[in-house]
Amino acid sequence: PFTPIRKKSQYITWQANDPLVHFTTGDLVTSGAGTGLVDEQPNGSIYPLPNIGKLNTRFEPWGGNPGSSAGDSQQSGVTANDPAAKDPGVFSSDYWDFPTNKYPALGTLGRIHRGTPWQTVYMKSAEVNLGVWTNWSGNPNLLDAIHTQPKMDRVLFDLFTTAVDQNATRGQVNVNQTNLATWSALFGGVIGLTNTTPDADLTSVQPFLRYEPLVIEPASVSGGDNSTLAKIYRGINATRASAPYNGYFRHTGDILATPELTLASPLLNTNSSPQLSRGISDSAYERLPQMVMSLLRGNDQPRFTIYSIGQTLQPAARSRVMAAGPFFNMCTNYQITAEVVTRTVVRIDGAPTTPRAVIESYNILGPE
Repeated sequence: PFTPIRKKSQYITWQANDPLVHFTTGDLVTSGAGTGLVDEQPNGSIYPLPNIGKLNTRFEPWGGNPGSSAGDSQQSGVTANDPAAKDPGVFSSDYWDFPTNKYPALGTLGRIHRGTPWQTVYMKSAEVNLGVWTNWSGNPNLLDAIHTQPKMDRVLFDLFTTAVDQNATRGQVNVNQTNLATWSALFGGVIGLTNTTPDADLTSVQPFLRYEPLVIEPASVSGGDNSTLAKIYRGINATRASAPYNGYFRHTGDILATPELTLASPLLNTNSSPQLSRGISDSAYERLPQMVMSLLRGNDQPRFTIYSIGQTLQPAARSRVMAAGPFFNMCTNYQITAEVVTRTVVRIDGAPTTPRAVIESYNILGPE
């Protein structure tokens, strides 16, 4: 008799994108892959393990999967060279260069793996779309995914410091500073890097990247509006004035949203596709933040110190007008009988949107 048959197979796979990130289900499951059910031919062969012995199809470092001709990763929407989702120049796990022992500066935090695929602590300016991020990170919890986006690393710079005590923080630059002279004092003399590898040499599988040091000149000798310092200064002020900051950085790390510090740095050659895809490493992009983050501070509440002097007066001897007329009995001189000097420190909370004055301290000063 006729026996109807329908053959189906279900392919379920767990694959790591970044070999250093494989601790949760989301790290191993490809988002948007569906149920894996496939209609098979009744007399056909089934290949249940098509990826065994091959490079993971989910493997998507900088440059994309070497075995894929497509520039995009599987169902994630992250392009092969997307600096907002993966570190530039890290083509495999062998390319990581993690520092050891004590870190020399606060900006060296940018060399620590952040626990999401192919990324160290994020210090660049570009932001990844939230929907793309949930697929790329494998985190289906939208609320949790919001707080694990790369840009959220900026708040780390409110928590860490290289200062051994408060005296060591004197002279730090407030990220809401708007004066050119102050930013010139910060960046003047900083040694940056510029990429100098010829485009023709970037076609090899493992190109030897070359960089040259470049000293940022202070404003007095930097050459006007087209200087490196002027471009960085304008970039910081423009970013602070734009949404969502609207004129005020609330965290020290908010300054990292300035493209001129990283992805649009005037120190770097970004004028060709080979340079963008293979000529600039993550540490070269983040060179300026690495050098200056220890010297910045933010999230400061404005403070004012008010000195007030009060005096008690009485008419001095023979100071009244005794002659008849319109000025009769008017006092022409006074004698100080008591005085007091006070010092008040007032903090402004909620600035700049909802300012509220709070008295931090009030002291009566002595006669000395």
